[in-house]
Amino acid sequence: MAPPKAETCAALCDEVAESVHPNFALLATHGQEVKATADGMLARLDELGAMLGTLRAEGREQRTALEPVLEAFAAGLARDFAYLDSVEDTVGAITHAVAQMEAQLAQLEQTHFRQARLRDVAAARKGIESLFGKLGGVTASLGQAGGGLTQP
Repeated sequence: MAPPKAETCAALCDEVAESVHPNFALLATHGQEVKATADGMLARLDELGAMLGTLRAEGREQRTALEPVLEAFAAGLARDFAYLDSVEDTVGAITHAVAQMEAQLAQLEQTHFRQARLRDVAAARKGIESLFGKLGGVTASLGQAGGGLTQP
């Protein structure tokens, strides 16, 4: 009588398993090595997680310590830039005032030189008038004294 189908299938599976990998001890050893490697990797991962936690904590501490210093530095820079802006405004005002003073000085110099030329012209006119006055007086004296230059 032939063995039942279930037994035949089980026997066939056992044969296939033995022919594919007949050394189960090797598989067990390999499985243990894989487990040991995985355990080592998990241990390193735990160490890395702990290290990252420490770094995060230190980073928070440093940030907490540096924030007031950086805020004070930023406030100082804001004051410095405000001062520079006021200095620029002052320099601009001084530049404008100097330009106005130069224009006023040029106007005064022009007015002064014009008045000086007018005084010179007036003095020259008086001198010429005085000269003609003297010439007229000399001519009149000659005319009275000698009866004129040309007498008929």
